[in-house]
Amino acid sequence: MADASAQKLVARVNGDQQASQLTLQLGEDVHFEGVLPHAEARLSRAHLSIGRSDVVTLGAGFSISANLASMDVQAWFNSLYPLIDQAPQSEGESFIGVPQRIFVNVSELQFAGQRLHDVASTVKWQEQAWNVDVRAREAIANVQLFHNWLEQGLKINADYLNLSAWEGGEQTPSKIDISKVPPMQIVCERCIYADNDLGQIQLTLSRAEQGMRIEKLDVQQAKARLTASGRWFLRDGEEQTELEGHFYSKDFGAFLAQYEVNSGIRDSDANMNFALNWQQAPHEFNFASLNGSVDWKLGDGYLAEVSDRGARLFSILSLESLVRKLKLDFRDVFAKGFFYEKMTGTFLANNGTVSTDNTRVDGGAGEISLTGYTDLNDQALNYRISFRPKVTSSLPVIVAWMVNPATAVAALAINQMIDSAEVISSIDYSLTGSISEPVLTELKRDSKNIQIPAKAQPKPTQPIPATDSGVNQDG
Repeated sequence: MADASAQKLVARVNGDQQASQLTLQLGEDVHFEGVLPHAEARLSRAHLSIGRSDVVTLGAGFSISANLASMDVQAWFNSLYPLIDQAPQSEGESFIGVPQRIFVNVSELQFAGQRLHDVASTVKWQEQAWNVDVRAREAIANVQLFHNWLEQGLKINADYLNLSAWEGGEQTPSKIDISKVPPMQIVCERCIYADNDLGQIQLTLSRAEQGMRIEKLDVQQAKARLTASGRWFLRDGEEQTELEGHFYSKDFGAFLAQYEVNSGIRDSDANMNFALNWQQAPHEFNFASLNGSVDWKLGDGYLAEVSDRGARLFSILSLESLVRKLKLDFRDVFAKGFFYEKMTGTFLANNGTVSTDNTRVDGGAGEISLTGYTDLNDQALNYRISFRPKVTSSLPVIVAWMVNPATAVAALAINQMIDSAEVISSIDYSLTGSISEPVLTELKRDSKNIQIPAKAQPKPTQPIPATDSGVNQDG
């Protein structure tokens, strides 16, 4: 649309004793017409058309239509605020009245750092709220903006939202003034953020002293569900966020793989209880001020080998480095991965440093214990890892001899000759370096002698009784 300051404004007035018809034309893109009954001294019908709009005057009241290549919602709101800020109860005293209907068609709409494309929106004034229907490439939603903004706020029911990562600038969520945040009820049947499919989201916020209460956060998808509640508040003039809840996934490795995180975890469910807090708003999550705890457990599954340069289990444990090392020492046992019955532990976060002193992996071939920390601020690792193999994991060759029928004779001979063996009882490692470049170093290994019971001698082969095939003859 051309610069309004450089365009010609044409005004026309026609009428009779009962009413006048007003027409205003600004360039080719802005057109206004209205009907003014003289007895009422206010417009009974009015329509403002912006852009090449096909919409004409639509019934009683004031309506607006816009057909534009681009629109900045904040700029438009600032322009229309003098109109829509009129209180409903004083509408009868207003010359033009609150817009009853607003029709918007725009190729690109900008709002709060987001860009929506091919937008068709209808806005209707109702007694309690503005009702907004939005259809765009990135969104299908209904929004209610209540007139009592700070007490009732807004409701969003979205069939689909596909949001990009927040852009910089004054409209980003980081500029939100918590004192002006209204109550919110948001339901999104399918939400995508920064190309990550988050599934169904329900969020309820209510106003509280010094901030907002997060009444409900429920994120649900096919492979996982997160439920939480908390607070977003001011403390000593600084914003703080507290969040606690539960996370469950029936296939944790597959869940992480959705976000291109190859953890090496296979066929394992996950349960986690968390209580976390950080400075700044909920959408400004950061490691530097992260504090709290996560109690977690993974059900039976196995660790497969993945690249050291790939993503880490929680970006913390780097257990795949250990799996690779163990496969060198126990290749017959770990050829297909490290199978475990469960993993358990607690992570404690202190200003971005996440530590554990009780992480355990209870595997079929042995037990892994892990203590130490990851500094998420600089990605540094510092762990002590111990592996205690079960006795059978040190005897793969003997076991193989015993179960192979083709070597039964050799197995019998070995059974008679060997009555003890030295096996590895523990191996200790250090895990240092960084999340992207972990360094696993063997510190020591211990061994011990175990007794191998001799097998019973096979029963000697019994001769087959001779059969008298001759025929007795008389005489």
